[in-house]
Amino acid sequence: MPDLRGHGESDGRSTSAPWKLDDDIDAAAEWLAARPDVDPTRIGLLGLSLGGEVALRVAAHRRDVRATVAEGAMGAVRDAKAGAASWPALAQLGGLSVISTVLTGEGTGADVDLVTRIAPRPLLLISAGRAIDADVNRVFQRRGGRSIQHWKPP
Repeated sequence: MPDLRGHGESDGRSTSAPWKLDDDIDAAAEWLAARPDVDPTRIGLLGLSLGGEVALRVAAHRRDVRATVAEGAMGAVRDAKAGAASWPALAQLGGLSVISTVLTGEGTGADVDLVTRIAPRPLLLISAGRAIDADVNRVFQRRGGRSIQHWKPP
């Protein structure tokens, strides 16, 4: 279970821009698929918070990722709008998005587009409490179809 670059025990510079971390998890999936003790048809991703966002991004473009679990993924501004987020939540998410885009030179799309590219492979979305991710995950589930489950423990 790798730490993202600049997080936990990994070296490198920390970032909150999920699109800058795809290569890290791509490399981990490549490493797993090449191991003789791993069935390359049974590779899955599990990500928490920022890791959940990265897991969605990588699973959307890697067809060999057979299942994904994302906890706390709340997507971009467009996703939050679709989830009926409050204006303070939208403002905060929009501000973070602008800062990330300025600092990295790259922007992000909507996670709902990623979710539809993951389907029909299994995707479990986990959210808790009354945080915005619960509303956004329900939007993801509706758009992604029957292969997507949303678990919202109390």
